[in-house]
Amino acid sequence: MEENKFYRNADLFLESESDFKKNVKNVFTTEDFSRQLDLAMYLSKSKFKQLFFNQHNKNITVNTFDKAFLMSSAFDSDLSNMGIYAPLSDMQANPKMFPSINLKFMHIGETITFQKMKYLSMLERRGLDVKNQHAYKYTYAFYHNDKDSFYAGEFGIGVNNSLFDVNLLEESKKEIINTSLLPTQFCIYPGYVQNFNQKEYWNSQEVVNDIKRVLISYNIMMSLYYEWSIYIKEKDGMGFILPIDSDKIKECFDSSIFRFEERKRVIHFVKDHYRKKPRTNSEDLSVYVQRYLRGENKVIYKDFKTEIIPPRYDLNRIKTKKNITDIFKD
Repeated sequence: MEENKFYRNADLFLESESDFKKNVKNVFTTEDFSRQLDLAMYLSKSKFKQLFFNQHNKNITVNTFDKAFLMSSAFDSDLSNMGIYAPLSDMQANPKMFPSINLKFMHIGETITFQKMKYLSMLERRGLDVKNQHAYKYTYAFYHNDKDSFYAGEFGIGVNNSLFDVNLLEESKKEIINTSLLPTQFCIYPGYVQNFNQKEYWNSQEVVNDIKRVLISYNIMMSLYYEWSIYIKEKDGMGFILPIDSDKIKECFDSSIFRFEERKRVIHFVKDHYRKKPRTNSEDLSVYVQRYLRGENKVIYKDFKTEIIPPRYDLNRIKTKKNITDIFKD
């Protein structure tokens, strides 16, 4: 019997890199956020194929990107409208604020991509050719219009503290940029080295893209860490994370999709306070009650499972028996 053969990227064999870039351009023109959410849920059911760079690649599936934050071109021009801090600003988050990140997001813009940025610990860096202070595993999937599939791959990105310590907008105006500010790429499989031409890489658009990927990931992390969000999932699909203004949660649940039988049951924090001792009629307010969560945060309506997720910053400071989804864990 003929031995099974392994063909890398067989269905892309006749497609050049330039043709691939052309075919992954977004052909969906809507700027309506609700329609883009529908589009994201529909596309998440597409086939996932791998872009192999060596035989040890692990398969990347749609489940890799479950709980992805949905970034839409509908709010690219003003991220603050969606509660997202703009990158390259005074609000830039950094590894000192978040020593470890594990963030997934889907971007609908010039291309349609799933992306995942995971910080690699010193233990996870063993055997990797990393010379930078910080290392990340970057996992991605580009949607290919003609083949109705996502093509996925991953590689490593290394950066130094200097990337976060300077004003990049001012630095970019200089003729010669300090190379310590620039990221590097590396193979994420221990014992293997990919032939990355660093000088050619630094003179390409890819280095700009990697800088944006790292910085935007930290700022999304900061937003989701301190802001309320909603996890919405179809029963037969993957789930997405959407930002939500805490002042508008009750208003959102007046809609046909987000509704509880009683509005007073919507989840909220009860501030710390004093109350009377049980079974006493005295005025002695001597029982201290710590801040806690009250109300319902999950609802199933038709084919959707929806969960309101309080900020991780607040959840880390209270005790609760509620099973709250942690959007920063696989």
